Amino acid sequence: RLAGRLIGDSTATVLVRTEVLDIDGMRAIAHQVEIVDGAPRGRIVAIDAGRILLATGSTQRLPVFPGNRAPGVIPAIEAYHLAKRYGVALGPTAVVATQSNYGYRLALRLHDAGVAVARVVDTRLVPQSRFIDFAKATGLTLASGQYPLAARPGHFSVANVGSTAAAASFEVSQLIVGGAWQPELTLWMRAGGSVRWDSARGALVATGHLPNLAVAGSSAGQAKMLACANSGRAAQAQLFGEAREAIEDSETGTALETPDSPTPLA
Repeated sequence: RLAGRLIGDSTATVLVRTEVLDIDGMRAIAHQVEIVDGAPRGRIVAIDAGRILLATGSTQRLPVFPGNRAPGVIPAIEAYHLAKRYGVALGPTAVVATQSNYGYRLALRLHDAGVAVARVVDTRLVPQSRFIDFAKATGLTLASGQYPLAARPGHFSVANVGSTAAAASFEVSQLIVGGAWQPELTLWMRAGGSVRWDSARGALVATGHLPNLAVAGSSAGQAKMLACANSGRAAQAQLFGEAREAIEDSETGTALETPDSPTPLA
C-alpha cells in the first residue's frame, strides 16, 4: 500500500533497481538498472537534494572460523530471506549455530519446511527464551556453550566454549551461522560522517553530526521494527529542525530472555 501511494504521488519520485554508491556534499551518485526492450541496461544518475536520510539497514557479522566462506556455510539472515522470498534452502539437512534467540526461530521454520536440523548450537551457556522452549517441544536437538570450529563442504565441526578441540562433527548440507548486527554505514562515512566502536553491541555505530543528513532505522542502531519506524520519524524531525521524540527499542516478552552474545570467534 505504501509503495502504491508513493508511486502515485506527484511530489515523490521512486527509483527501483537503484543503489546509491556515493554521497558528495548533498549529491547522491547512484547506479540504476533500467529495463529497455526487455533487456537490463545500467546507468549512473546524480541526485541533488536539500536533505538526505539514510536508512540503509544492517548486515550480520559472519563468525570467524576456518572455512567460514566454504560452500554450504550461509549467514542466518541470508538463509532466512532465501527461504522466505524464494522457498529455497541449500539442502535437506542443516546445523544452526547461533548466539541469539533468533537462531531458534529460524531453526523452527526450517524444521517446519522439511529441513532436517541436526543440532542448534548456541555460544551462550544455558540460554533462556520462549523460542528455545518451542524448539525443545518440537524435538530439536539443542547444545549450549558451543561454537562453530571449522568447515569444509558437507562437513562441519563445533567445539565447546573455551576449548579448541572438536566436540562434535556433522555431515550435513549446510551450516547456518549467526553473528551480531553491524549497521550499514558506508554511505554515512562516504558523506564525511564518523563512527566509533560500541563494545557493548560489538559493532561500529555512527557518531557526530552532518548538516542536512540523518541516519534512521537499523543503520542507526535500532533493532525492533517499531523502533526503526519511529527512528525514521525522529530523523525526519531532525532534518526539519523539529523536536525528536524518544525511541523505545524493546520487544514484548523479552525482559526475561538471555541477551545476544558477541559474534563467535574460533
